[in-house]
Amino acid sequence: MIPPYRKLNPSEIEQLNFQACTADDWDKILVHEDFSAEAIRSVHFSGDIKLGKFEACHNLPGNVKKKSGIRRAHLHNCEVGNNVLIENIGEYIANYIIEDDCCIEQLTFMICDAENSFGNGVEIEVLDETGGRLSRMYNGISSHTAYLMAMYPGRSDLQVQLKKLVDHKTQQERSAMGRVGRSSYLINAGMILNVNMGPYTKVRGSSFLYNGSINSTEEAPIQVGAEVNAQSFILSPGSEIKDGVHLVRCFVGEASILGHGFTGHDSFFFANCRMENGEACASFAGPFSTSMHKSTLMIGGLFSFCNFGSGSNQSNHLYKLGPMHSGVLERGTKTGSDSYLLWPAKIGSFSLVKGRHINNPDTTAFPFSYLVENRGMSYLVPAASLPSIGLMRDVNKWPDRDARKTSKKQDKIIFHFLNPNTIEEIRKAIKIGNDLRLHASLGYNPEDAAMQGVVSELRHAAPDDPILEYRYRGMRIRRSSLEKGSGLYKVALQIYLGDVVFRQIEAFKQANDKDDSKIIWKDFIKTRVFDKEIPYNQEKWLDISGLILPEAAIEYLIGCIERGKITSVDELEDRWEELYQTYQVREWAYAFPLIAELRNIALRDIKPATLLTVLDEWQEASFTLCNQALLDAELELSMKRSFAPEEGEVPNSFVEKLRKLIADIPHKADTARQFIQEHITQNNLH
Repeated sequence: MIPPYRKLNPSEIEQLNFQACTADDWDKILVHEDFSAEAIRSVHFSGDIKLGKFEACHNLPGNVKKKSGIRRAHLHNCEVGNNVLIENIGEYIANYIIEDDCCIEQLTFMICDAENSFGNGVEIEVLDETGGRLSRMYNGISSHTAYLMAMYPGRSDLQVQLKKLVDHKTQQERSAMGRVGRSSYLINAGMILNVNMGPYTKVRGSSFLYNGSINSTEEAPIQVGAEVNAQSFILSPGSEIKDGVHLVRCFVGEASILGHGFTGHDSFFFANCRMENGEACASFAGPFSTSMHKSTLMIGGLFSFCNFGSGSNQSNHLYKLGPMHSGVLERGTKTGSDSYLLWPAKIGSFSLVKGRHINNPDTTAFPFSYLVENRGMSYLVPAASLPSIGLMRDVNKWPDRDARKTSKKQDKIIFHFLNPNTIEEIRKAIKIGNDLRLHASLGYNPEDAAMQGVVSELRHAAPDDPILEYRYRGMRIRRSSLEKGSGLYKVALQIYLGDVVFRQIEAFKQANDKDDSKIIWKDFIKTRVFDKEIPYNQEKWLDISGLILPEAAIEYLIGCIERGKITSVDELEDRWEELYQTYQVREWAYAFPLIAELRNIALRDIKPATLLTVLDEWQEASFTLCNQALLDAELELSMKRSFAPEEGEVPNSFVEKLRKLIADIPHKADTARQFIQEHITQNNLH
């Protein structure tokens, strides 16, 4: 209930005058019915003013207590809630609504100088610094909507409709009054111009904040720290920018942390990004992107779950039409120290880049690989990261490090590192490997156009020696690396299919009464979303900045946008949530026919016993990959021990977790086998 407000009475005006307060017009000041003039000292009022009551104390750091009130300030056209503390304002606060229990001290000024949208609708020249891929940010934008803006610039109808949706959202956010949400603390916060702040915002020691939204919430407060300079920005719940960060036209996603002098312009940083020391320009940093070192540049690239080594950078400046070129580092890519990529280039999922690469590599057909430089040449080592302890540590740490606390998360993230997108890349890698060996044995002309760029050169040690190297799209692949990689890819396929069967069993159990319901085969293998059958298919899948989806589902959504069937950005974000919730059903519709294809049988011939074979293969493949990762970990630990003064094993929590995982593999497989066996028994199948 809104409390009644009244005008000041003559005795209160007299007391305020005695306490060095002045006003352009005392009649324009309205106060809470329980207002006490004692709390207002050395304040000048101008314009329309509304004041709450001032009764409570604020507990400040160092166990300092200060009575709420307004002291040594100038307020113009402001509404001040109950129990607010405003003190020592250098110039003035103008056109702001300050909600209950806020503490505002030592500001130069805080002004909303005109009707504006507080960073909503600001254009970001992401990927292409020349403006060819303009994206527009708004409060609550997901990485997936931003992906549509950045990655489909040629779909003019899509871009026109997206602009309309964002323009409508921008109009909704427009106001001539800024706002400071309840229980916010702004201490020594320098200059604040046209910035909206949600409840529980904490700003301490910032330099200049201009044209932005700080979307703090009680469950996920936002912190802005010392010497921060941010212009045309949006901060999402749970984020933090501190320690001299400088941002221009940037969006910061949920639970992301930027610090230690990091600078960025025209960039997105989505959920759980961690950026320190380095620089980002025209970057699309998808969820869990990390850059922690000085002299590291992220420029003109699309990234996701990426980790940048010290001194690594990319170049989009080696061309005559300006910095228009861009590149893609797919999910889980790492760059080694001092690595370099000349854009345009594309690096496949969960790969490692070491050295300098100026031949515009495209390794997307070979995920989980190493791209290394040797004497100025780029060598590709297929599947090299699959048995790496680093890969297992990464894919386990990301869910554990998801620091988002909001009930409705903006970015929809599928954490599985083996998913339809990476599996299709693996299948392509196996096929290309077979083609490389076949074409080499048949002696194809290296320039034969019919080979579609698969093999461009073969090198022999001597006329009668076997082939030692293949060349693929400007990169060299050693024969031994290709053979080993093919074997690892097949292991990954077996692990993936087993994982999907486990997930289907768990989903079936949750959807049915565990004690009373019979396990019906047709119900177990069904693929229904919103009571509509999802056809079994082998369609292309995409990683939409954290969300794994069939290309057909994306095309359908894009079609809805282009035809104007989606009328608001909130509705669009709800569509992403629906797609996220139906991922597992769609994945089963993808994986089930893959089981048949790899066994060269028809779908109708897949029986419960077939899944028993899948589980057997999963168990053996999991042992293989996990034990190789354990050997890799032991090598890593032995290097650490060699520099330790004491002898004995150095404990590592993740290695212990991996050993436990290996020990649990048989039990996990047996539990799933028991479920399948129950089905065979209940339905009299053989």
